[in-house]
Amino acid sequence: MGDGMNIDVDAVIGVVNSFDETREIVERLAGVPGQFAFSSSTAGRNYDEAADRIVAGYSRVGASLRGWSEAIGDDVGRIRASIDGYRSVDSGAAGTIGAPR
Repeated sequence: MGDGMNIDVDAVIGVVNSFDETREIVERLAGVPGQFAFSSSTAGRNYDEAADRIVAGYSRVGASLRGWSEAIGDDVGRIRASIDGYRSVDSGAAGTIGAPR
């Protein structure tokens, strides 16, 4: 038989926690473009159209950041579920052979 696989669960949890912290930062950043006090009324009468395009661009940036934050959150959830599954299988296997858990 080959060597068994061993996962450093604590290290993986540390990485996942870092991902989750990153998700929180990205989520906060997603709201920043919406806080800009720029609009067609503040740009001046000759720049209404350009200002509208800029505001729309900022809205897209915020939406993209929210999407990125959600994707990171999905990954964090999947990795945590995998770790829970690994722990469960590892504990069950240890119980089957009588090894300490």
